Amino acid sequence: MLDKMLRALILISAGVTVVCRYAAFRTAQSLSEQTVKLLNGLSYAGIAVLVVSGIIFAIIIKKSEKHLKNPEKDENGNGENG
Repeated sequence: MLDKMLRALILISAGVTVVCRYAAFRTAQSLSEQTVKLLNGLSYAGIAVLVVSGIIFAIIIKKSEKHLKNPEKDENGNGENG
């Protein structure tokens, strides 16, 4: 469940980042300087969300792979199957 939410967050933040960067680049001539700075700031925030979400997602994937490698151990680590 958490991995699906992280995937959605990654896709949404990537989309927001791309749209903000594209809008800031294409319309920089007609927008005010403050608006361009706001769009750039929003894109940097999107990049930060992408990085943090990607790290969390990678940790979750590594833990699930590690759990699949050692199916004989339960969550307590005592080697007994429930």
